[in-house]
Amino acid sequence: MLHTTAIRSRFLRWVMPLAITALTMPAQATRQHTGARDDVLRVHLLYTNDMHGYLAKREAGFMNPEFPPTLGGAASAAAYIKRIRDEAAAAGEGCLLLDAGDLFQGTRLGEETQGGAVVEWMNRMGYDAMVLGNHDFDLGWKNARRLATMCDFPALGANVVIEENGRRVDWVKPYTMVETAGVRFGILGLVTLDTKTMVGKEQLAGVDFRPVDETAREFVPELQRAGADVVMVLGHMGVPPGFEKRMEAVEKKIALPPEERRKGLNAQEFVHAVPGVDVLVGGHIHWGLRKPYEDPVTHSVCFQTYARLSGVGHMILLIDKKTHTFAGWEQAHSDGTEVTLFTDYVWPDPEHEKEIDAEVSRAEAGMDEVICMLKVNLGRGQAEHILGQVVSDAFRASANADVAFSNRGGIRRELRRGAVTPRDLYEVLPFNNELELYTVSGEVLRQILETGVSGNRHDLELSGAHLVVDQARPNGEKLVKIEVGGEPLDPERQYRVVTTSYLAQGSIGWDILTEYPAEPVGMNDLEAAVRYFRANNPMVRKFVPRIERLHDS
Repeated sequence: MLHTTAIRSRFLRWVMPLAITALTMPAQATRQHTGARDDVLRVHLLYTNDMHGYLAKREAGFMNPEFPPTLGGAASAAAYIKRIRDEAAAAGEGCLLLDAGDLFQGTRLGEETQGGAVVEWMNRMGYDAMVLGNHDFDLGWKNARRLATMCDFPALGANVVIEENGRRVDWVKPYTMVETAGVRFGILGLVTLDTKTMVGKEQLAGVDFRPVDETAREFVPELQRAGADVVMVLGHMGVPPGFEKRMEAVEKKIALPPEERRKGLNAQEFVHAVPGVDVLVGGHIHWGLRKPYEDPVTHSVCFQTYARLSGVGHMILLIDKKTHTFAGWEQAHSDGTEVTLFTDYVWPDPEHEKEIDAEVSRAEAGMDEVICMLKVNLGRGQAEHILGQVVSDAFRASANADVAFSNRGGIRRELRRGAVTPRDLYEVLPFNNELELYTVSGEVLRQILETGVSGNRHDLELSGAHLVVDQARPNGEKLVKIEVGGEPLDPERQYRVVTTSYLAQGSIGWDILTEYPAEPVGMNDLEAAVRYFRANNPMVRKFVPRIERLHDS
């Protein structure tokens, strides 16, 4: 029998996190909003971005690993959206529902249906518009076209063009007009230019992307001539963390010709470069704005949520009654721009929940088998990390290779100690990248590894080798020491090197890999990880750097 003190202790351990969660939930604003004025119309702006297939309810371990609250996913989003629409209609106010792209890559349901399940849910919810994200092209532009044509609402992408002639593709619209509460919203869709480097060249063959600022300067006046009262951009691009300190860099970057910019514009840079945009709804970077960002010069206002349908963005746009011009914004609740979809706060819609659960159960059969007991946490970071080492070890083992490497961006969540299932590993490696094996000389391997540390790159996750990098040296000469299997690199020896098909296609600057032939390993990254964790059960790991950096500021 448990002692009374022990019972009380266990009770508090379970109840207190729930009580704290309840106390910190956003309170819905009253119908008469703070600062309400009779001279404005109110339009509720509801928005999502970077859903990545996360329709199902799930535990929010990233909020509280020990006692995670439950997020209701699409069923809670449906309940919240319906409630706000009903309230807005009763009050004579308008409502918009928008999505800023990256629909499906990240869950088994999203991957198995190639995004179709997400679009079907969005159709049911009656979205007003969406823009494609870079991950929506991961399975090729033809699948992006399929998703766009599945939509019962406008799918946008004004800067998506045919590579051969620069003409806009005909399977997405550049913009749409949506009228609500008597106000005409002209909504322009823009896809991040970084899609060109983040998606394999084979997937994009025949399709190209124009710079977002050039495209907007063409279409903003057209929207105004077409009668838009408010000009909005639905863009798969985000305002970055630390935006407060970036204005000098912003001005420097937008002054460059597009061909000289290292990357495409983010949302902060875009709204500073393009006048005439009232509101931008963005995403892409998986970082939400609790308070909208307003450009100090153009006064464009930016909104974005975090990601994976953990919440729904909700703000109230204020529109001047006489002129129908954008007059500002107002919070809909006390917790900022985003409503986190805790089931204790937004109870899931039963019908949506039943249908989604059935689809998920079918798609995820067998994903909850325990395949390994993990004795330590495998975390991530901004540079080389322990989980990246384990993942690369799994790749190397899959091909009996000398060296394996991956990129940090392909590893999407950490693993905590305890039972590991295929579901956990799928969330770590959700993109189903095939593994590709190269046989190259030591000199070529050196050039490949130099690519992984060029500039200020810190995204190389490595197995089988040890590097010493001098960041002060020029690109192509940064590696002052390379060991493979504990021995100095031999320029004449042939080495077996394995990486993902994503990098093998030349993505994110790995063009060198397209210059050499590769053969398929015969399994993808997830399969390799599942096999490796099974074979190393239980697993205990300690982080020992494989990449040492000198003069790294």
